[in-house]
Amino acid sequence: MLTIAGIDASLSATGLCIISNEGTFFYTLRGHKLGTKPSDVEKNQRLALLVRDILAIIKKHEVQIAAIENYAFSMSSQATTPLAELQGALKVGLFFQKILCCSLPVSTIRKFCIGKHIPKKQDFQREFKRIHHRISALPRNEDEWDAFAVAYTLHHAWQLGSDPLLQEHIAFHLSSEQCES
Repeated sequence: MLTIAGIDASLSATGLCIISNEGTFFYTLRGHKLGTKPSDVEKNQRLALLVRDILAIIKKHEVQIAAIENYAFSMSSQATTPLAELQGALKVGLFFQKILCCSLPVSTIRKFCIGKHIPKKQDFQREFKRIHHRISALPRNEDEWDAFAVAYTLHHAWQLGSDPLLQEHIAFHLSSEQCES
């Protein structure tokens, strides 16, 4: 079985879920606090520390493939830009660790996990528990729930040979080989 990671990336609290032969592991990584008017250096340090911590856990578990919950484009640009930077930094870090990575939209994750899109997070969690009542390890908070849904989707899509994911992973793999040449 592949060891996979699901990531709900956020600068305030990132949820991380690892699914492996050893079990399912949950982490919540808190972003470092910034002052009211942080400098670019402080912002970059915060981003670097968070990415470092996430990548250390991924390395510890020997993750081979990861998926990140895509951010909502309906968010304001002030909120979207830092999330895009975090996702970009994570993708670069995963690339250099030779870990395959993709982004998954929330609607795809919810449809895959429970067969339909349920807009409210609490309703999704309740329905997920009802359908998948045999899963022993469950997340402790919202961020871990989101990461778990991402990991669960990636895990089962990979096992089923879901074409869109496979195509994205093959494209990533080919581009990483080209970068190494």
